Amino acid sequence: QQQQQQQQQPEQRQETPPPQQHAVYTIRVPPGVRPGGAFVVEHLGVHYQITASDPPREDGAVECWLPAPPGHQPAQPEVEIQVCQAGACRRAGSEAVLLEIEELGAGLLCLSVSAADGCLGACDEAPNAIVVRRGTEVLQSRLDKVEKTAALVAAATGATPNLDDPALRQRLKEARQVRARQQAREEKRWNGAMQGLAEQVAASADESKRLDLLLELAELEEAAGQWEAALEHRRELQAASPDEPHEIMDLATTLGKMGRVREIDELQRLPGGALPA
Repeated sequence: QQQQQQQQQPEQRQETPPPQQHAVYTIRVPPGVRPGGAFVVEHLGVHYQITASDPPREDGAVECWLPAPPGHQPAQPEVEIQVCQAGACRRAGSEAVLLEIEELGAGLLCLSVSAADGCLGACDEAPNAIVVRRGTEVLQSRLDKVEKTAALVAAATGATPNLDDPALRQRLKEARQVRARQQAREEKRWNGAMQGLAEQVAASADESKRLDLLLELAELEEAAGQWEAALEHRRELQAASPDEPHEIMDLATTLGKMGRVREIDELQRLPGGALPA
């Protein structure tokens, strides 16, 4: 009978709570806090780290977005960051900068992030972005490190991104490296595309990821005409997956371009090494 009662009970579904709304608060910077420095405020029973304006405002305050009390009506974003995607900025990895700002500013309803419409100038200081607040535009240049991108988000919103998470820092770093390599490949700048890639292969603890990076490195070396280095890495890839026909085919293709026909014949004797005529 108890079993029947349990079966008759309606299924309870756990609903996802709606996202918490935020509002703009004006907070006076405590004495002794330098421009761009951090200080802590208590709001609705929670402590938040706030970044002072740099340069400082005349009234000694800073505007920031914090969680609003229940029943608060949401406001539209008041701050926009536009990241240049033209010419020199794109070559300097501005696509990755855009992704970084989107991730670092995730959950901040005060912030809108987008690609800039056209070149922002200051091409010698790429990658660049502008912060737009109430019709005023401020150029931010040389956003070539995650720390600089995080500082930009903090200055624009008053909310300091948490860079203490090593997984987040690694994701942002790898995103920037991948974007830079993609751009270099599109422009056939092979040496630029390979820059730092061998070090990433050596440092990768994930074997599957390491092999993916190694394959990318071998392809770039072939495109750059570095055949001996490419052959070494093709052999390593084939040794890691000795029964995979496509690895044998790729190795044979590299050997063929190098004119090493005898070694191709030796591949025919390996398991799965039957090559097309």
